[in-house]
Amino acid sequence: MRGTLLVVACSLAALLVPAQGSLPGTLAHEKVQEEELAALQGTWVLQRYEASGKVVVDDNTPDDSRERLIVKGDKVTGKNGQTIVEGKVILNATKTPKHLDLQFTWGQTDVIIYVRAGNYLIQCGNRDGKTRPTEFVSGAKNGGEFLTVWKKQ
Repeated sequence: MRGTLLVVACSLAALLVPAQGSLPGTLAHEKVQEEELAALQGTWVLQRYEASGKVVVDDNTPDDSRERLIVKGDKVTGKNGQTIVEGKVILNATKTPKHLDLQFTWGQTDVIIYVRAGNYLIQCGNRDGKTRPTEFVSGAKNGGEFLTVWKKQ
């Protein structure tokens, strides 16, 4: 009887303890990351761009001259008629606001906070690779160097 209880207890423990060190929180984090990366896939068209508090692109900018941001897998490409930037997407979708790093092939990293709202993506970031903004505003103390609004194509 004692041996049977030990076998049952060990069997239950094996079922309840995640395999290879995976914890339920880690699995949930990975699922959130995968879902968020999936939601970012596709082509995004620049709607508004502010740099240091000044509007650079807005509703008056012709559509054919607007930059496109293409996310495919964990790769990102920026195009304005031709490819102008390429890099890698690194997310932390569990933060509030969500964090996004764009590591470009030439070594620059943009550190960004972002929010998705329907077919829109709002980003605020710095190009120094280390100072992440805490507010969605450009050219202010807690904001970023740039603020962009993208619409999914």
